[in-house]
Amino acid sequence: RFNASPGLMILCGDPNSAKTDIARKVGFWAQSAAMRAFEDGKGKTWKRFPSVVYLRWPEVVDSFRENLNGSVDDMLNAGLLILDDVGAEYDPTQNATNKLCQVLSRREKEFTIITTNLKPESWPDKFDSRICDRFFRNSEVVDLFGVESYAAKQLETRAYKKPYAD
Repeated sequence: RFNASPGLMILCGDPNSAKTDIARKVGFWAQSAAMRAFEDGKGKTWKRFPSVVYLRWPEVVDSFRENLNGSVDDMLNAGLLILDDVGAEYDPTQNATNKLCQVLSRREKEFTIITTNLKPESWPDKFDSRICDRFFRNSEVVDLFGVESYAAKQLETRAYKKPYAD
């Protein structure tokens, strides 16, 4: 399914399936495209320069427990928000669930990328129904389950290089 309006992309797959790498590369591309547009004079009507914010969700959740909520403003104001490793957090108080729901609701028409190790069919068991609703209703899901381990492939490529002949 393809949704032409800005929204949510979820990269889901096994650990080491390059989800984070893909998300970061999209972020680097978006930042450099915005910079080129700005330098070419196409950003004259922008209210603010579009930013890319990358956050590891488990670390954000830890900061919530310490009452450090500044990252919420960063998430809400980002031109592109990348939340890495959603679902890996420890959230017994459900505070992070409420914050994630708030962020997803307020960013419904904004570009957001989420990475997770959880399969879509397990989302209802892990996430609050409000979050699942936003995940299923407003997203493009990229399924990377079964993709060969990115790290293992890199090691294999290096291991099989032949040494130079004398």
